Amino acid sequence: MVLVLAVHTVATVSATVPFAMIMLRDHVKKNDVSPGLHCRLVLPSSGNRSVSLWDVPDKETLQTWLDEFLDVDCSNEVSEVHEEFSYGVSEQLLRARATEQVSVTAHQTADQVQQKGKRIGENVRHQWDEVDQKFKVSEHASVAIKSAKETVAPVFTKVNSAAKQQYSKALENERVAAAAASVGGGLAAVKGSLGSWGTYFKGQADKVGENVMSRTGSPSLSSRGASQATSMSGSAPAAAQGGPTANPVRQEAMKAATGPATGRDATAKSTPTTNDLSSEDGGSPTAVKGLVQPKEGKPGQSPSKGGG
Repeated sequence: MVLVLAVHTVATVSATVPFAMIMLRDHVKKNDVSPGLHCRLVLPSSGNRSVSLWDVPDKETLQTWLDEFLDVDCSNEVSEVHEEFSYGVSEQLLRARATEQVSVTAHQTADQVQQKGKRIGENVRHQWDEVDQKFKVSEHASVAIKSAKETVAPVFTKVNSAAKQQYSKALENERVAAAAASVGGGLAAVKGSLGSWGTYFKGQADKVGENVMSRTGSPSLSSRGASQATSMSGSAPAAAQGGPTANPVRQEAMKAATGPATGRDATAKSTPTTNDLSSEDGGSPTAVKGLVQPKEGKPGQSPSKGGG
């Protein structure tokens, strides 16, 4: 390799950087140069002359390429550089050449390994073909696989049939059949009980809600639904008629609105007792816990004066 300096001269300066030098830099970056040409340095100037430094096999090859690919307005002159007398570029040249040498060596090694691998693969394939043709390995292997399939299939069929027969015989035993039926029934019962939990809890919640509404004087869920259905059909409310679905508290309120009551009758009517519970409460004593019980007065004394 020869270190060559190229001087590029333009006739007219039309820009800060000559267009020919911009083209040269693009060719070098894209590695779009002739094989064997390695640009080490490009130094453009704002004047008529710019320079570049190259490692080339010979300077004539570089001269031919520069004259062909650079602008026609640029003339190129190449000269050999005496590297031993140069200053400031030795380190850069050594680094660039070492990197390039490693890259070239790696590519060559990879190509050699690839070619050798291809040759080994071809040799192995050729030898296998010869062995296969001589001993008919592929044919024997196909026959063995087919024979194995034909042999194994009936065995699995027999095993499956025997297992089914043993299962049927086992179920013929009364104890085994009873145990199997018991297990199946238990599983069904568990499934059914799990499904009935929701219904049970909903019923309990409805009962608690009915009791709370009866205590607070609100119409019960069943009474409210019956009243709405009756009013929509145009019939008289059940509560006004004192029917079985009327709320006791509502009855007392309606009686109080019709006219004042005096004496013992007013006290008895204004105080609910255990007999005033709705049918929804079921007559349970716990449903009337906390209600005021009428006090028993002395003989001949009015209940209104019993409390002093």
